[in-house]
Amino acid sequence: MNKFNLLKYLSKWKYLIFAVCVLGALIVYKYAMYNQEYTASTVISYTGQNAADGKTPSGDDIDVTEIYSAAVITDVLEDLNLNIGADAIRSKCKVTEIIPPDEEVKKQALLEAGEEYTYFPTDYVVSFSVGSEYSQDFARTVLDSIIKNYFATYGEKYINQQTLPNNNVRGTDGQYDYIERVEILDAWALNISDYLAAKKETQPNYRSAETGYSFSDLYEIYKSYIDYDIPQIYSLILEQEVTGDKETLIKKYQSDISTYELDLQNMEEKINDLNDLITKYSDKNKEGVEYHYGTQSDEGNDASDYILKNVYDEWNQEDGHVQSETTYDTLINEYVDIETEKEKLEVDLEHKKKLLAVFTDGAQSEDMSNKDEIEQSLEELSQKLGDMYSSVSTTVDEYNQYIGAYNVSTLSSISTSEKINVRMYIVLAIIIFFFGGCIGAIILGRSKDF
Repeated sequence: MNKFNLLKYLSKWKYLIFAVCVLGALIVYKYAMYNQEYTASTVISYTGQNAADGKTPSGDDIDVTEIYSAAVITDVLEDLNLNIGADAIRSKCKVTEIIPPDEEVKKQALLEAGEEYTYFPTDYVVSFSVGSEYSQDFARTVLDSIIKNYFATYGEKYINQQTLPNNNVRGTDGQYDYIERVEILDAWALNISDYLAAKKETQPNYRSAETGYSFSDLYEIYKSYIDYDIPQIYSLILEQEVTGDKETLIKKYQSDISTYELDLQNMEEKINDLNDLITKYSDKNKEGVEYHYGTQSDEGNDASDYILKNVYDEWNQEDGHVQSETTYDTLINEYVDIETEKEKLEVDLEHKKKLLAVFTDGAQSEDMSNKDEIEQSLEELSQKLGDMYSSVSTTVDEYNQYIGAYNVSTLSSISTSEKINVRMYIVLAIIIFFFGGCIGAIILGRSKDF
């Protein structure tokens, strides 16, 4: 039997040892990558005035699950053009509250003393995890988009509280007549214009970094459409009495007029009834008759004072405002609402009657060049309004992020981490399998010696 020679065995089986190390490292790498998970995380803080009480600026309760709500995740999918399900992202999101150590001490002390303890966290860790089929950059990008869109949603829902009208410019094609199409575009432009008018008053100095527009700029653009472009198309249609289907259009106007007149008649009846009821309330209180409202007390009398007395007493309180709405208030508000609605309906009715007169008295234009000109003008206007709506939407989204960031801020940049340190696993695998290969080489060498 030969003497034990370690270097001889290792030298003879060195390729086997190398193969074992490579195979072991490959197996460990495959295992690590199969079980790998990348997590992107950041810390956000609710900084609004009522955040310490668990309230949003509008007074609603803070709900951190909105960070990965369906609305936010849908916006993320659109931003990143991802072709995966929303639930696949939502299920990988996690929000963890951060409780300061001194609060834990305070909590224990109060509970031991038998006192009530209430604390609303303002700082949270928001994380998003993905498997090895994605990269760390993907996790970071998605989380960044989640935070950005959450800030925008938070700003719109709890601070801005004025929703941008929907994009109604689509669907104004052949199913409507020319005059109806321009009316749709006109109404849509007016809705956006009213929205921008309110915005430019409350935020006169805001300017979008992405679009370069302020709310005043956008308002002036829409005002030019309403003052010039749209009236020009109206003029072309009405002066030349151009229609796609004159008989159908006339029947529509006749039907609308009949409906409006019936609605006005019903409103008149409601207004008269309300007026009589309001007058009775006023007269009864002036006469001093017990004309109460509210619940009955134990003595059988009404638990509340006279209606007008209640109103006057409440109005004369220190803050100068009525604290509770009375039956009398409700009647007045309803009366005003119906009167306002009635006036708008009367304007619409008069407008319909004028249009009906135009298309009933005149002869339908057979000049195709007129129709082509109007068709082209409508398509151009529709395109302009559609493109400008994109600018408005982008500006509003950026503004919502801007105001949202004042009430919800990030305390740290987004960081990513690995569940498994693959490099460390591979190094350990090489070391372990190297010693395993050496032991195998020694066993093989000694077996041959024997």
